[in-house]
Amino acid sequence: RHLPRVCRSLLLARWRYFPLGLRECHPFVASLVKELTEHAEYEQLIARPDAKSVVYFTAAWCGPCKMISPIYANLSNKNEDISFVKVDVDELDHTAHVAGVRSMPTFQFYANGKLQQSLGVR
Repeated sequence: RHLPRVCRSLLLARWRYFPLGLRECHPFVASLVKELTEHAEYEQLIARPDAKSVVYFTAAWCGPCKMISPIYANLSNKNEDISFVKVDVDELDHTAHVAGVRSMPTFQFYANGKLQQSLGVR
């Protein structure tokens, strides 16, 4: 139910904040985002039945990723019924490959163990 709203929020953030710079999001927002450290965590997360998850693929060197991270953190706080996780593609390159990630940032939305939507720069 909340997943489409999260998708819209990320899309709006992409268009509203990237050209103008961040206006409303503080870069040090506390969040419920969990950073994955092993591929097995990703596999377990996306296979969970009756769960909603947003996977954020990022890299330390990615400028747009740094800009959208506070927005993602803010969304995690507003949608506690959805799991928000972050994958550093340099640390978990196999995970990024398995997920079909070709650019950063990429967001993948999972519900009931199935990929619902993937958003990324093309």
